[in-house]
Amino acid sequence: MTILAAILEIFDFYGEGVLDWGKGYIYIAVVTNFSQMWALYCLVKFFNATKEDLRSPVNWHPVGKFLCIKGVVFFTWWQGLAIVILQDQGFIKDIGTWNADEVAKGLQDYLVCLEMLLFAVAHSYTFTHQEYSGTHHQPATVGDDECDNDDIAQMRCSHCPRALWMSTLPDGTLSDIRRMISGAIQAKQYSDEDTVSDSDIDGDISIGEKDVDTQI
Repeated sequence: MTILAAILEIFDFYGEGVLDWGKGYIYIAVVTNFSQMWALYCLVKFFNATKEDLRSPVNWHPVGKFLCIKGVVFFTWWQGLAIVILQDQGFIKDIGTWNADEVAKGLQDYLVCLEMLLFAVAHSYTFTHQEYSGTHHQPATVGDDECDNDDIAQMRCSHCPRALWMSTLPDGTLSDIRRMISGAIQAKQYSDEDTVSDSDIDGDISIGEKDVDTQI
């Protein structure tokens, strides 16, 4: 969509913020809106399938993370679309030396600045640094194997460069995708085997009933 919008803008067919069927903006807005709604639907389905794993044995607070991330992406998009509609219907007009387009863009930018402050506060709670500490994943044990604070701090610092390097490469994402696909295939195979087993059991029961009837 971004490449298409850039091409249309070059030939002056995009018309950003203009609800005109002769321009490309309205078509791209409709397609983007449906794609984002479909993405939300898929994410909700994915959450329903994995919510138990995301809450136990470690509670990753998936709902809070979902609302924070998707609120930034989807809410700001729909907010901008609503401002465009208000401008098209004449509710947003020229103010002083600013025309309606500049007022609409300024309003969107101002609201996003305010909302990002609220989202930043929410992120500090839902994406807390404590989730990446060793004590968050497993309870601390008291005994001879327990490390002192200096050893723990040194161990965490040694992992920082590696974590930074891995965050810049898609290897982790690709491996997660491959692992998820493999898990889905195995789950389907197990489901098919269970279905076949149930069919065999039903067939054996039916044969047994027929034998009983014959003996009677």
